[in-house]
Amino acid sequence: MNYAAHVTAGAAAGIGISYASLRFHYNLSPVLVTVPCFLAAALPDIDHPKSHLGRRFRFLSKTLFKAFGHRTFTHSLLFCFLMGYLFMQLHTSVGIGVFCGILSHILLDMLTPFSKGVALLYPIKKRFGIFMS
Repeated sequence: MNYAAHVTAGAAAGIGISYASLRFHYNLSPVLVTVPCFLAAALPDIDHPKSHLGRRFRFLSKTLFKAFGHRTFTHSLLFCFLMGYLFMQLHTSVGIGVFCGILSHILLDMLTPFSKGVALLYPIKKRFGIFMS
């Protein structure tokens, strides 16, 4: 998937989570869920130097790529939970938005045709995907 698809899906996920939280009377801020969800949807691709974020944060991207490879640590549930927990320290709504944005990215990458899947359970090396090659 590309950057535009990921952030669009992140925005849609954020809007959906915001609507559900209002519908079921959870005390989440729609803006503090949707904006972080939109932004975090691009975050897992920081591990690829040619990605949208990878080109902007070259040193970090190359370091992550050399240490882990693409679609491993940053495309795992471990990363998703760690980032969600970290940002939840700022505000519960922000943490939920970040968690959902990263999760939407991972799910879209699992749907990418002819890919090698994602290391969803990293550090376990097994890769998961719907249309894996």
